[in-house]
Amino acid sequence: MRSDPLRFGRRLRALVEAVARCGASRLCVRSALTAALLCSALLALPLSLQAQPLRPVQWSNGNPELVVDGPAGVADATGRRGLAPALRALRGPSRGIATGLEEGGVQRVSSEARPGVNLGFFDLGPNCDREPFGVLANLHKPGVRQRVTDILVELRARGSESIAVGIYHFRAPGTADADGVWPGSAILDSTGGDLHPRMRQNLADLLADIRAAGFAQLLVRFHPQGGNDVAQWTRYDESIFEENWNLIANLMPIIEGSGVDYRVDLMTEGMPRARFVNLLGQTVFLPTEPDNEPWSRYANRMWQNYVSRFDPQRSVGFSSISDPDPDRLRARLEHTSYVYRLPGGERVYPGAFAFSIYRWPEADEGELYGRIVDRLRRIGLGEVPLIVAESYYNDREGMARLAAVAREQQAPPLYVLHWPVSRDDKSCSPDVNVAFPVEIDQALRFGF
Repeated sequence: MRSDPLRFGRRLRALVEAVARCGASRLCVRSALTAALLCSALLALPLSLQAQPLRPVQWSNGNPELVVDGPAGVADATGRRGLAPALRALRGPSRGIATGLEEGGVQRVSSEARPGVNLGFFDLGPNCDREPFGVLANLHKPGVRQRVTDILVELRARGSESIAVGIYHFRAPGTADADGVWPGSAILDSTGGDLHPRMRQNLADLLADIRAAGFAQLLVRFHPQGGNDVAQWTRYDESIFEENWNLIANLMPIIEGSGVDYRVDLMTEGMPRARFVNLLGQTVFLPTEPDNEPWSRYANRMWQNYVSRFDPQRSVGFSSISDPDPDRLRARLEHTSYVYRLPGGERVYPGAFAFSIYRWPEADEGELYGRIVDRLRRIGLGEVPLIVAESYYNDREGMARLAAVAREQQAPPLYVLHWPVSRDDKSCSPDVNVAFPVEIDQALRFGF
């Protein structure tokens, strides 16, 4: 789920599609179709593919040394497993919808690690206010690191092996606080292409605690906000592109040095899509034509830069929403041929693709996952592993449907991650409504 600075929520990116019109004569119809296909071929090599990788800026104070294992007073990773009061109530048996899956031994579905959560917030205030409780923004403050460690240890005790960490950032529109955080929020100031030294240390400490807790897989997800979010651009902004790239390049040494088996999401739900048009009642897809040129140009250049410096196998590229509209979903998947193309024409794909998979009125989790698998196989990318980077929190029905399709299509995800939002009760917030996200039993129950 993505957000602007005031709301960390999912946005439905439904853009009005251009419809090609032609006259009634057969000659005009044929001419229109021919012209559309010729335009597609001519635009297959956009100028953005010739962008050159940028060099990252130096750390502002010239002293990038970090205490990777954290300060002397490291949080106790072997101490009590604290549960928030709301989680101390007795839990009844599950009422799984998949007959037989919840009884006895369940064949494992996930192929790399047991399920986990997206850890961006360590608590919630009244009305599910999460802004003051960002993990990275507050890890150095009294009691916060122990609270986060309680979450990590409880997750591991319940069988979790995977976890995602979000880095929310933007070019602060005003003065950030003394630690480089936008006041009253979880958003870090990335002005100039790096974080405040305190925030860099917080990231190092958090990854050290994740390693100490014993997690097998880590997904580090960049969440550019506000003007740093290319999905909001109406024109290309070179200075913001450089800032976002430099931030990634400057934080990669911390991620690489964490000792955790990691992958990087260069932009959460940041996969753009191709253009498609309707001709004579038929949908024509133009995989190398961007629907949103600034967004696609940004993604392609960012990937070129990343591959020039870092291992593409250690990335998921740009994670993607699972659009309930089959045409928009197909256009997003087929646009990978544009986004992951290097200047010489070679296509280098990430080590895995990652998707947010939430139920919609038009399609449930299983249907969406099945469409993704089918389309990737049709375009020759069926061998690229998949990660479910977001899903409803500990959702029984969602996990059952997802597991059933993954088994049926013999397409196990590497692992499944929950977002801390419960589908059953969004009265408090439709974006984040779980204060102590440690429950993964439904994903485990169905084999993830």
